[in-house]
Amino acid sequence: MNARLRGFTLIELMVTVAIVGILAALAYPSFVRQIESNRLQSAAEDVYQSMRLGRSESMRLSTDIFVNVKNSGAANWALSVSTTAACDPDTAASACHVASVVPRVAANYPGMTLTGTGFLISGRKATMTPTTLGAVPEIQVSSPSGMVLGIRATDTGLVTLCTRTDFIIRYPACP
Repeated sequence: MNARLRGFTLIELMVTVAIVGILAALAYPSFVRQIESNRLQSAAEDVYQSMRLGRSESMRLSTDIFVNVKNSGAANWALSVSTTAACDPDTAASACHVASVVPRVAANYPGMTLTGTGFLISGRKATMTPTTLGAVPEIQVSSPSGMVLGIRATDTGLVTLCTRTDFIIRYPACP
């Protein structure tokens, strides 16, 4: 009986597994970077939307609204949009939060750091000014690898999202 068995030899199987392992090792860093980039963009987009909603609510209610930043530069930062500068962004049930704007907290964006000062949004004039005298009108969100997105506000209330690094080409460069 001269029938040959069909299939893979152990050597062929081991070579295939080794090639797949090498390809996976080469692709892993770009996967990690893509995940980090997505987290950064998500955090920055959410801060951007919070500021835009704050501006809308300020104009709708014809009252001053504050964008509050807590623990700027720390791993446990928080941001909220409220009717008072003394509102604690960590307290989700706080009565001073604007109902349509969800507070943003660092726990939802692992590894991302938020730096910057808060803003006063004047509902009567639709203007946006930093609450710290002389501060740059920008909140920055950065990743552990150094990618940075900025959320800028002009004195006329226009909110823009821009990149401080060359890693994310989806956004224009910050001035």
